[in-house]
Amino acid sequence: MIGFIFLYMIAQVLIGIWASKKIKSEKDFLVAGRNIPSLLLVFSLFSTWFGAETIMGTSGEVYRHGLAGSRADPLGYSLCLLILGLLVAGKLWHKDYYTLGDFFRDRFGKKTEQLVILILFVSSLIWASAQIRAFGQIFSHYSQLPLWLTMTLGFGLVVIYSLLGGLLGDILTDFIQGIVLLLGLVILLVLVLSTVNFSESSPLVPPSQLSWTLPDESFWHRLERWTIPILGSLIAQESISRILSCRDKNQAKSVPLYAAAVYLVAGSIPVLLGLVGPKILPDLSDHEQFIIKMADSLLPHWALMMFIGALVSAILSTVDSILISGGGLISHNYLIPRLAIQRENHKLFLTRLSVITMASVAFVIALTSDGIYELVELASSWGSSGLVIVTLFGLWTSLGSSREANITLLVGVFSLVTFRELLNLTTPYLASLGLSAITFLILSHFFRSKRT
Repeated sequence: MIGFIFLYMIAQVLIGIWASKKIKSEKDFLVAGRNIPSLLLVFSLFSTWFGAETIMGTSGEVYRHGLAGSRADPLGYSLCLLILGLLVAGKLWHKDYYTLGDFFRDRFGKKTEQLVILILFVSSLIWASAQIRAFGQIFSHYSQLPLWLTMTLGFGLVVIYSLLGGLLGDILTDFIQGIVLLLGLVILLVLVLSTVNFSESSPLVPPSQLSWTLPDESFWHRLERWTIPILGSLIAQESISRILSCRDKNQAKSVPLYAAAVYLVAGSIPVLLGLVGPKILPDLSDHEQFIIKMADSLLPHWALMMFIGALVSAILSTVDSILISGGGLISHNYLIPRLAIQRENHKLFLTRLSVITMASVAFVIALTSDGIYELVELASSWGSSGLVIVTLFGLWTSLGSSREANITLLVGVFSLVTFRELLNLTTPYLASLGLSAITFLILSHFFRSKRT
């Protein structure tokens, strides 16, 4: 098993080496020269979003709570991709931006650009740390090597092909990882269902597992569970970079829509496995490990390798996108303008240096953290409510200037943590999103009235 994982990683490095021959400028590294076929972009966007937590977390929640545990995946994130294509993609693409930070500089000014870079960078850094640790835990589980060593090996190989190939290499490896991911999940589903006795009198899935709501769940709590996946991940450099690398506006708008369809199909498989899981492996205490235990107990060796390939693909496709996007934000929107760098080879060198610096910091965080859940919880608490409000108003209205945008972004950063950790609200994200929207609208009206 360890040999399979290692060879799979080496294959990604070889793709990065091939892609590096086509990287001659910062534009090539960050937006792949804007000459990528739609099929590759669709699978890249799908693979970037479809993380290991989708496979393990969603199946575990459905195992425990039925369909009520599956609102984020696949429906919530599929709807998020639809909104990305309908409301965001076309508006962002036609301005010839390299990063999301370029939009904020163009629309609200340099101060807003710098604040957005900080918010996005911190969130990306924590997410990258979570993915590195997740890869290390899976590699360690099947190789019996210590966690620090498997994280180090995974970190080293991901950094190499991310540095070499840039977004082009990322998209190419995402395509392969997406295919492996789909194959692994389909094989697992087919083999699991083949073990089920459909002739039994008792239902395969109890009716109680088919409810979309939890007992005693309020309307507002239900709305919170839907809003987080639909809007919380809408504005992310990892997905926006795929939009900005499209050839034209129509491609930019259609790619997220097709990616949403692929995500919906692939994301339904962990849900189905979670629904039939209690029938096959009843009374598991650690529901988050349910799908791995199911694979270990039911799959032959060749199928188990495909499933592990799916898990590894889900992680790799996320972490390399995060590193390239985060490093690109720091170099393109912060370092290059301040250092007044003009030559393309110097820009490219600084971008790669930013990627490896970000990766190193993420690796240290992964080594010193207590677990994946801690990292994911911290990343999800960081500023997305203010970011989505400012972006949507900035794209679709003429309201607001740098001052209103900056205050709203800061409200989004601190309000979610306050509502969740200090006030213990049951709907902290909704409260933070509402407060951010009210802040932006009131300040825009106040300062517009003051100017007139």
